[in-house]
Amino acid sequence: MANPIATKIFYSLRGTWQFNDKNKFGCDSNTIIYVENLDLLQTDIDTFLCYPDTLLFGNKKIDSSGRYRSNLKSKISPFCDSTVFLNVFYTKLISKIHKSGDLSCQDTLVTLYSDSSYYENGNKVKFIWTDDNGDTLSTHDSCIVNVSGSFYLSLIYKQDSIHTCSHTSSILVQGSIKSPDLLLTDSIQFCAGSDINLYSLPITDLNNTLALRTFHTNLPCDSSNMISDTTLKFFNDTLIYLKARIAHCQDVIAIPITIKPLEHIYVNDLDFCKGTSVDLNQLQYSKDGNFNGGPIFYHCAMKDSSCSVNSPFVLNADSSIYVLPDSATCPEFTSFTLKALRIPDAGFQLSSLNYCLNDSLQLILNNKFITENIYFRFQQNEQPWVNPDSTVSFTLVDTGRFTICIRKEEKNCVDSSCTTFRVHPLPQIPLPECFSTDSTVFFRWNQMGSETYTIDTLLGGPFLRISDTSILFHSLSRGQEIRIRVTAHSLYCGSLFAEINCQSKSCPPISISILPVDTICIVPGMNPIKLTAVSDSLLSGGLYIWRGKGIIDSLSGIFDPLLAGPGNHRINALLDYQACKYFTSYVIVVRENPFSSFVMDSVICQDSSLTLFFNGSRADSSKFDWDLGDGIFQLFNADKEVHVRWSTPGKRQLKLKLSQYKCFDETIKEIEVLEHLPPPEITCENTDSFIVFRWKKIQRVKKYKLNLIQGNNGSFINDTTYQIAKRFLTDSAAIQLSLEDEGPCSEISSGIEFCKSPDCPPRNILRDTVLHQCANQLQNFSLTSLIQDLLPSYNWNGPSIQLDSVDAKNLTPGIYHFIIQAQQFGCKYTDTILLRITNAPLFGNINLTPIPCDALNPYGAVNVTNVPALTGPVQYSLNGSPYQQDSSFYNLREGAYLLTIKDGFGCTTDSLLNLKAPAIPLLELGPDVEVLKREVVALNAMITGNYSTIYWSSPVVLSCQNCEDPELQAIKNIKVYCTIVNEDGCLATDSLSIRIFEQKVFAPNVFSPNGDQINDFFTLFGNVSEIKLLEIYDRWGNRVFSKEHFEGNKPELGWNGRFQNENALPGVYVYRAVVGFEKGANQILRGDLTLIR
Repeated sequence: MANPIATKIFYSLRGTWQFNDKNKFGCDSNTIIYVENLDLLQTDIDTFLCYPDTLLFGNKKIDSSGRYRSNLKSKISPFCDSTVFLNVFYTKLISKIHKSGDLSCQDTLVTLYSDSSYYENGNKVKFIWTDDNGDTLSTHDSCIVNVSGSFYLSLIYKQDSIHTCSHTSSILVQGSIKSPDLLLTDSIQFCAGSDINLYSLPITDLNNTLALRTFHTNLPCDSSNMISDTTLKFFNDTLIYLKARIAHCQDVIAIPITIKPLEHIYVNDLDFCKGTSVDLNQLQYSKDGNFNGGPIFYHCAMKDSSCSVNSPFVLNADSSIYVLPDSATCPEFTSFTLKALRIPDAGFQLSSLNYCLNDSLQLILNNKFITENIYFRFQQNEQPWVNPDSTVSFTLVDTGRFTICIRKEEKNCVDSSCTTFRVHPLPQIPLPECFSTDSTVFFRWNQMGSETYTIDTLLGGPFLRISDTSILFHSLSRGQEIRIRVTAHSLYCGSLFAEINCQSKSCPPISISILPVDTICIVPGMNPIKLTAVSDSLLSGGLYIWRGKGIIDSLSGIFDPLLAGPGNHRINALLDYQACKYFTSYVIVVRENPFSSFVMDSVICQDSSLTLFFNGSRADSSKFDWDLGDGIFQLFNADKEVHVRWSTPGKRQLKLKLSQYKCFDETIKEIEVLEHLPPPEITCENTDSFIVFRWKKIQRVKKYKLNLIQGNNGSFINDTTYQIAKRFLTDSAAIQLSLEDEGPCSEISSGIEFCKSPDCPPRNILRDTVLHQCANQLQNFSLTSLIQDLLPSYNWNGPSIQLDSVDAKNLTPGIYHFIIQAQQFGCKYTDTILLRITNAPLFGNINLTPIPCDALNPYGAVNVTNVPALTGPVQYSLNGSPYQQDSSFYNLREGAYLLTIKDGFGCTTDSLLNLKAPAIPLLELGPDVEVLKREVVALNAMITGNYSTIYWSSPVVLSCQNCEDPELQAIKNIKVYCTIVNEDGCLATDSLSIRIFEQKVFAPNVFSPNGDQINDFFTLFGNVSEIKLLEIYDRWGNRVFSKEHFEGNKPELGWNGRFQNENALPGVYVYRAVVGFEKGANQILRGDLTLIR
């Protein structure tokens, strides 16, 4: 086929196109074209992105502005391509904040500014600064703040009306513009030697400044006493100081550190034998420190479960045990040593475990140390080991089993070892004896200890070994001689022998026989019988020996048939007469006796059939002989089953006899034949309310069954009375009675007994027909309880009735009627109950007059006003008091009160009132104080009662304004006030005066001791309490005056200008003094003075 010719055609629809064409040669061609809807050849898409969003375009992640291209290929043949261009407008907008610093008492303003390097198009960016409350602080690129906290900068860039970018960040400004205000929030207590991190102490800066903190050993806090270490160890109570400084502001606080002593438990070193189980909890110990716990034991000085000791434990080596006090505040490890002492070895060896009498025994110890105490025990006699060697020997003089023991002791550690051995006797010469008959010779000898015996026949034939100490030569001819040798052998001690001769005897001919015994029938519990043997010669003496099954006495010939059992038993008799033996035998026949037992009922009704079943045994070949008196019977099952009946009542005796091979048995039983129950005679009584049927009680009746033929259901009053409650006066009834016999006789029924009733009297059905309830005290009530008499049938109509009761709680105030319709004896009755429900009274307004903050007038009042109109009279009661028409109550003390209002219907409403007396607080600051200047004063508000607010007023700065124990530094005389207010509004106020005590001392620089009574002495003046020392030196260093412990301000007690009882020379002198004050430390004064005359 020629190539197809393509035709240029524009296709605008998707589908399959087929064309046929013919070339110039007349050849046909067929062209099929598939046209599909292609993706757009080129697509432009614009998009807008905000930081930090990105876009995945194809396989490329886009996070910047630009024009991006992606090629798409069709998944349908012919797989045409298309191109998508994505124009991205990317806005980089990052909110990043910088700050000028943090707040301090010097730097009271902090400037926050935005970093412009993190956003583009700055002139189009909107700035919004906010605080934690969301309040706007600034809309510029910077913001100034004067408080600490978190601040937020939101940047907003709006590209157009649709596209907007935003980004928010925050920064934390710390510090405070206030001075640091240090507060010790808790007492500080550590155990001695503990590592104390000073910067973890419970100290807070109330103003949250960022002040630099340094610790110091004393005041003033400077670099000379600054503590450079962060962690310290203290072993005694210590006082250090903390200085907080920021800019030019600072605060200093004293920090008292209490050091608690370490607590221990001590256990003495102990010795135990190696392998001893040691219970550490039973060891004695002592402790220092006030704690309740006992010791905890460890293998190492580390409080770790891997080091804990399980007690008790076995001590196999010297061990160090570490002890830590339990429940101690400051526990510290102590240790003691458990020494494992060596246990001596009491082992030993014997030369043998078996000896002969008079042998020598040798004992050898395994080891022997001079530190051991050794004891030797033999035959219950213990004695010290005196032999210096490890060996001992002795002669054994007794036979038997013996135990020898060694016990060793060393430092209370004991070991013992015992060994048992045997001493055997020497062998003894046997002493045989012989006994002979006409055909046997019997040799025997006594057993001596554990010896064994061998027999040698010196004369005679073979023998029978009867036992270890006897043999029998049999089948001998009369008068045959026998000679033997008996040798006794000891396993450990050698052998000895003896020889003996003996010969058989010659016996006369005698014939014996057993007297015949008749067949024996086995009966349970039968006695054994005695057998008798006789001979054909008159014999004097001799012994019969009986053998055979059933023989229980072989010398007396007693035979027990029960032991022998059924069968033919051959009995043998042997006569031993003058060492000659004669033999005979007899067969005894023993049979089982038949057992004629049978079962039956003990009673039967006349004309009923009784079945007797044979349940005996051994009757297969027996003859059954039944004796059933006057009964009519039939035999079945080979005479083993009998059916019998009697037509008259009375007692009968039944017998069964069995006989089998001379054996016989008989069984006798009694039976009572009962007559049928008589039919019952029924009477009836018909009254206005009941129909009663009665009958007489009959013996042997197990149950009375009543069939109600006509009438209402009733009930049994007793076994002989049945009662039916009447619904109508004209009710009647009919019954039939059946009697069930307690014995085997069948039921008997009566005829049908009819009972007709003899008309409607007026009657009051209900007790009360008008009821009242209060709406707030509704109670369900029973309608049945309002009925006077018992009604067999009635019906209630009315609202909210459930099972003859009224659910009054579902009723609203109003009037309700409840109608009863009843029937009795065919009579119909109707009655009505009226129920009135009224609303409970309302209080209106209850006004409480509170108890004032006055201890002399602790009374309040209550008054009720605006009470809605009620059915009168309206009355009031408080706490169950008598009702009154006055709605006010006065002179009420603190407590709970139950206020009750009652209307004319008696309905009441309660309201619980709580009248609370305000708690009057008491405040005491204590007596006025006098302190040194700049001394820290600890105030203490002693408060009785609760308070909600406390405030101090002082001209100087307090450590806290709203606490109970602030501190201040006194620099002048001041008065401090404190006020507390509780939740009831009651307040209390007290004040405290603080006076400054200044140490003032004055020393004159000139004095003239010339006797003119003016300035004749030199001493010190001021508010000194004592001059502890005053020394005066001349220009050459000679001490011219010295005096201790005298009162100041008294010139006559000072220096009078004399030295060594002569007037001192005029000139300049130097003095040194130590003075004491009522408060504060001693002062040392130095100076010069001029003496003039």
